[in-house]
Amino acid sequence: MTAARFSAFCLRWADTIALVGLVVVPLYFNIHALYPFEPSKSVLLTATATALLGIVALYVIASSTRPATSRRRSRRASLAADDEPKVGLLRRSWHSLSRPQQALVVAFAVYLLVQFLATATSIAPSVSWWGSVPRLQGTWQLLLLAAAVAIVAWRWRQADAERLNRIIAVILLGAVPVGVYAVGQRLQLDRVAWVHGMQDRVGSTFGQHVFVSAFAALILPIAIARLVESWQEYRASQGPDTHEWAGLWPAVAWLAVGHVPLAVLIAGAQSYAGSWWPILPAIATYGIVCVHLATLRVGPAVRTLGLAALIALHVGVLGMALVGDRS
Repeated sequence: MTAARFSAFCLRWADTIALVGLVVVPLYFNIHALYPFEPSKSVLLTATATALLGIVALYVIASSTRPATSRRRSRRASLAADDEPKVGLLRRSWHSLSRPQQALVVAFAVYLLVQFLATATSIAPSVSWWGSVPRLQGTWQLLLLAAAVAIVAWRWRQADAERLNRIIAVILLGAVPVGVYAVGQRLQLDRVAWVHGMQDRVGSTFGQHVFVSAFAALILPIAIARLVESWQEYRASQGPDTHEWAGLWPAVAWLAVGHVPLAVLIAGAQSYAGSWWPILPAIATYGIVCVHLATLRVGPAVRTLGLAALIALHVGVLGMALVGDRS
């Protein structure tokens, strides 16, 4: 395998890890652990970010080991372009950002600096750096995730419109089981024996009503923006030759297939109390199904209906998590 092919292979795997991680991490929790939610998610999130950084490091190494002929050719091309301004990679990347994006980068950099200074001056620096036992969310994980977010942003800025639509579709599809599980908890269909009940204020796969509310608040603006775009596309594409409902049944079938292992996992939580190993494969299966679903060609009516249902589902999650049962 040549260096160019290996570099392309690394980028494809980096994209796959990022997409599957966006689905798996919000859904994963270990129902047999002492702390089922936050430590499990933190470890999985850290492992995903580490794998992403490792793949990108291999890409950088492979890209720097090009054949000598290619290097000489690129060197000649660079020498021939003396009239072009020589701008560094970081400066070029910075100038490619819009003003709001630059402001966001600066704000995030200041936040990381403050977090690092707070860790250095903490009364327990080791706990601040590594994180407490119940949560495992320390400064080192924040820095690791910041690097992973930078990689994901770099890849997404290079994506065309079609690939970006698939990425957003995977994110939204990954939010479906979170809402479905919350509804099941509210209807007292959950078979998992939690230490504290979740019928009043649901926690879904996050275990806490505040966390699942924050997740729904992140998903809703994306879903609403996509709904507006899909509705405009639906209105503009109406005609005798338009297939508004194309791909409806394949999408429903694949979505049902992805939910089957999750439903079996929850339904058998009491029957197989010691079987912790099926948790991650079941959730990873749904993540792979989401990646496949995002590649299906569906009509604008199907997309509009699905987005409207997702929005209604997570508005309900917000209500069940924040308001609860006041009867």
